Amino acid sequence: MAVENINIDFEVLKTGNPDKLIICDTSTWAHIENKPAIIEITLPTGKMITHQWGKKENNVFNTSNLYLSPTNTFKHLPDGVYKITLKGSPNTFNKTKDYIRTEKLQLEIDTLYILEGDNYQSISESVKHICKSADYMLNASESAMRLGEKKKAYQYYNEAKNIVEEFNKCKECQHNLY
Repeated sequence: MAVENINIDFEVLKTGNPDKLIICDTSTWAHIENKPAIIEITLPTGKMITHQWGKKENNVFNTSNLYLSPTNTFKHLPDGVYKITLKGSPNTFNKTKDYIRTEKLQLEIDTLYILEGDNYQSISESVKHICKSADYMLNASESAMRLGEKKKAYQYYNEAKNIVEEFNKCKECQHNLY
């Protein structure tokens, strides 16, 4: 096959699972299909981890294989901006994408949604407002990242996080839940 047929690409699958980062290979490897490939994942902390890449499959990462916790010990991955680079052989064939991970914060917002049970009518207006505002900012964060606005994405994420943190600290708001 011709060199121009090579197209290195991947997608980060949004699973809602804060314990896993799943990256799907969508590359056309052409004549380098049997050559090794690697992935470099730069965590929100700035630490970069390199792994062998499984071509034509979903590659699953967690706190253990990203060296954030002991082997076979799994915790929530940190939210924030991840820089992901997939490199074929030779290194001239590569693709880099930034991804904003929001699973941990979304789980906190999900918890707020269900705190008062199934009766939507009894949920306080403050809880509704907090959930809607935080969701809106998370959606804005992901939208900004898709549009290449990394700084705005991080800003919007932090705003959503602040909304939830302020609500969790507010004694009056906590009292309104019950």
